[in-house]
Amino acid sequence: MEEMFQILAESALHINEKDIASKKLLFAKFKHIYEELRSARYYYYAYKDKLTITFDLPEGEKAHNPNRSQVLAQASNAFLLKMFQLHPLVRPEYTFFALSAVFSAFPDLDYCVTTVPTIMTMSPCQQELLRFFLPIYLRPNCTVEENVFVANRSTLFGEIRVFRMERHEVDDIRNIISAQSSSRYSHMPDNEEDTNGGDNYIDEVLHLFNQIFEDMFDNTDSEFSCFTVRCGKSKWLAECPIVGFIILRPFLGYKELCRLFMLPRDQFNLTNNRGEVLIFKLHPFFQMWSSTIFRTVALYDDYQELYYINYFMGISLPNDLTSNMMPLEPRRMKKNHFQKAIFRRRSSNMVNLHGAEKTTSRLRAFCYNLMPTKHLGTQQSLLIIGFSEIARAFLRIIIFSWNTKDLDKFRKFNCLPKMDLTIVVPQGVVEAAYDCEFRCAYCHNGRNCYVNTGNDHPYVRDTTQRLDIRHWVRFVPGTLKKIDREKQIVDLVDGCRLHYETLVIMDDTKFGFEDSEFNGRQPPANYVANNYRLDRIIFYHKLRELVQWGEPFNVIVYGYGIAAYECLHFMVTHGCMAKHITYVQPHMSTAPEEQGNPCADNTLDPIILEMVADLGITTYVSTNYSRFYFNEKDYSIERVEFITIPRKNKILLDCTLFVNYNSNFMSSSLEKILADANLEMWHRNIVVNTRFCTVDPDIYAAGKNIVIDPLPNYQFKHTNPQECAEKVAFELGMLKIVMQPRFIRPYMFTGMLPMGYHIVKVIQPKPLLIGQLPADFTENMTTYEDGDFVRIRLNLKRIVTEIVCVTKKEKRLYFLEYFCGKHAKLLNDIRGRYKSGWITNFLQFFQQPWTELIMHERFEDLQLKNRRVLLSMLLMSNKITDTVSGVDMAQRKKLEENVIEFVRTYREDFNHEFALPEDVDSEKNFEIFFAVDQ
Repeated sequence: MEEMFQILAESALHINEKDIASKKLLFAKFKHIYEELRSARYYYYAYKDKLTITFDLPEGEKAHNPNRSQVLAQASNAFLLKMFQLHPLVRPEYTFFALSAVFSAFPDLDYCVTTVPTIMTMSPCQQELLRFFLPIYLRPNCTVEENVFVANRSTLFGEIRVFRMERHEVDDIRNIISAQSSSRYSHMPDNEEDTNGGDNYIDEVLHLFNQIFEDMFDNTDSEFSCFTVRCGKSKWLAECPIVGFIILRPFLGYKELCRLFMLPRDQFNLTNNRGEVLIFKLHPFFQMWSSTIFRTVALYDDYQELYYINYFMGISLPNDLTSNMMPLEPRRMKKNHFQKAIFRRRSSNMVNLHGAEKTTSRLRAFCYNLMPTKHLGTQQSLLIIGFSEIARAFLRIIIFSWNTKDLDKFRKFNCLPKMDLTIVVPQGVVEAAYDCEFRCAYCHNGRNCYVNTGNDHPYVRDTTQRLDIRHWVRFVPGTLKKIDREKQIVDLVDGCRLHYETLVIMDDTKFGFEDSEFNGRQPPANYVANNYRLDRIIFYHKLRELVQWGEPFNVIVYGYGIAAYECLHFMVTHGCMAKHITYVQPHMSTAPEEQGNPCADNTLDPIILEMVADLGITTYVSTNYSRFYFNEKDYSIERVEFITIPRKNKILLDCTLFVNYNSNFMSSSLEKILADANLEMWHRNIVVNTRFCTVDPDIYAAGKNIVIDPLPNYQFKHTNPQECAEKVAFELGMLKIVMQPRFIRPYMFTGMLPMGYHIVKVIQPKPLLIGQLPADFTENMTTYEDGDFVRIRLNLKRIVTEIVCVTKKEKRLYFLEYFCGKHAKLLNDIRGRYKSGWITNFLQFFQQPWTELIMHERFEDLQLKNRRVLLSMLLMSNKITDTVSGVDMAQRKKLEENVIEFVRTYREDFNHEFALPEDVDSEKNFEIFFAVDQ
């Protein structure tokens, strides 16, 4: 994406700057940026190519066609496998022998083609059959009802052998590396592209391989090892071509990796070695034999586990077999590691890894543990509409539905996710979410840049920065046109038709106006609503063009909430002067806060407004939007009319760029489509029952644009996306866990405020609404010290229902989520200590060593164990004749024993060293031994 914008500044866009006003040229650039990044042609090119097949020619004549003629004999080197099924008593492993017999029946043909209907549920033997086939990816504008798979004869009859690399094989390996192209243009033999520039990525990989090669053969103590994969049965290696290679070295970063991903404790660090896969290239025909290759190279170098690291941003070395390695799930909640939880690939003294050893926490990790490979997942077919927070959380839950806290399956199998999910998203949304080439010209590393963060929940943000769900999910780019409930078909604008068994609508938005504001037309070029990372990237480039314009301009930011303040901070720190910004805040009622909302804070709002005014930004408060005044020639916003409350005065402001942060959870286009499908709506919300099911039993909906009927007595808006996604997966039968209807997990909002302040707000959804006091009337505890402002709210039961922290410290404060929803007594009697004056800074209090116990993954198990102990003693107390104090002492003793046992079991997981009774005994024994020795 970055290359286009470098060219854009110099491109004339077929517009003569001398004849057209500079403002019109600016809007033309805005329009070009928007249309280019939201058009299909930017991400893939569909060429209309004429295919000529010549056959039945007279003897002596040849086909002379300047338009890439195809020979019919070359196109008929395949046979079709129409049906395959094994007896239920026959093991699926016998599929290999059956397919070998099928190829033997056609000795002159090299390829086998089979088709699978898109709506068919495959049997185990059919799934085993497709392991030997490669999927054929269809063109984006194709409408088909069957998926096509192709298998090659070499996959079954070619013998795979692994050897250590020798010097004379270097040129073959270089050719394998150079054969890979990262260009987004389709490969066309007659396409005369300018290839003088080459591929920088391939050049870097080749340069790295050359250094590894020199180190392996010139350094006797080299840590690198390289193996070649050959195909053939001949004794002469020259007759067995090289079809792949793998480069390994010892992996010593397991402890650091455990801080970021769910991994078992390192219990065998002195007996088992771990290896790291640096580069793995293998021909697609032989990738199904990846388990054999992994086991062979691990046996050669005595490795028990193999790991591969892929960075979200930066240089990642190629690996063709990531789909055959087990993905590691990021930790579901961020812990406080009392130091930076980052991973740094160990550098080499002899080899420069070209930045691949960078220090970062935004990475993806894969593992092969030499265990039997097992595909885990659900067989249910789903069609999902949308790419919202709840949609991404749902995809992550389905991908790792097999993973548990005890990591039982991780120890037993090489788990590979398997599912049948299709996602319909607008053009460019997914590509922008995984765009690793974007570089902000103002931010050092982009860690706190609004373009990369976007106020997403950490659990959701990891689906792009520590995962790549595109490996397991099919994304269909397009715009929704119609939902046919009778035929169970979804139509897209480009003519694509998708059949569904179960349809899940998760297409809620965050900001914007109803489409009626633009009379059904596409929004103007100088209008911005930041709902996805794609919108923020477009906003970033529009802002840069605006700053470089050189003429006076006015940017209007309209909306209420912390996200609007972060936008103001983003513009001020990215080249836009405060005098060119106008912030208009709509009128907000002063009614009590009945339900928790982490995206806004009416108590901090006056303070933040003063900070905005101190920056020099023009501010209008209690001023509602009224209408736009468009320029009919280029359909751009010239002025915006606002109305003050309560005086009803009209304010007319010139507008060069309008940034909308008005809350809007459903677009008008989606509302019309749902209404045409006769789905029940209420105030622009989808009506669902407590199972998230609409009036159609095959259509579900979840997100911010739903309303539950009958209205429940608990909060279902502004809830944790992970918990909401788990409830949907549970109702669909795709997740087997114990669920309750109410939402109880905390929901966190993070962002930046003007003047460089970080804000974290964590709320717990209200489990009951009727008969409960509003949040404004709960007990507040506030501390301010060293620039750290923290506010904690307790309900009548002394449960922490809200934590707000504002600070300038760079440290991530995601760990505060652990303490919301806990009782004050459980948090080391936080209320009693605060009342006694022993706590002057809540932020420092939540970073004390005892908090590690609460942040441990198995702390809930300890709570459950203690609850059972207390319940059993309570039932037995009626039979005990001892005094009440004696029962209390017995309870306290038993609870202390449970805590000591918990610390003893997971002692290695803690950063701090907690003392245990045996530590005192060991010191005494050491003193006695030392005295006797003297």
